[in-house]
Amino acid sequence: MTSILIGIDSSEASDRALALGLRLARWANAEVLIVHAIPWSPYSFQTNEENEFRAGEREHEIQAATTQLLEPALTKAKEAGARADGITRHGHPVEVLVELAEEHHVDHVVVGRTGESRMKKVLYGGIPGRLILNSPVAVTVVP
Repeated sequence: MTSILIGIDSSEASDRALALGLRLARWANAEVLIVHAIPWSPYSFQTNEENEFRAGEREHEIQAATTQLLEPALTKAKEAGARADGITRHGHPVEVLVELAEEHHVDHVVVGRTGESRMKKVLYGGIPGRLILNSPVAVTVVP
């Protein structure tokens, strides 16, 4: 069975990536995994009190992102006739998408091009560029 991972955020490019990913899924009779990564770094120094507070905040952020982003995307997928599941996870978007692509043995990843500044892209590479370099499967980047 073919499967496509679609990475989403709140951007218009993400909406276009979702639309393209669903068209590809329909064409290939593929299952869809829709993923939203909430940027979060476990490497920042925090006190024990901050860590306890942060754990609760993480759960709240995951629930909010699931309600505001993931559930509407899953509704669109189901309306398009796709067999779809979704995951919201904390972490760097590239790491989350690569990890889930490997875990779920997807065949293709579709993401939108984000609106990062030109300087940030030059210095660090954009998320889509880093995803292309690290992904175990083909990546389609939608403008």
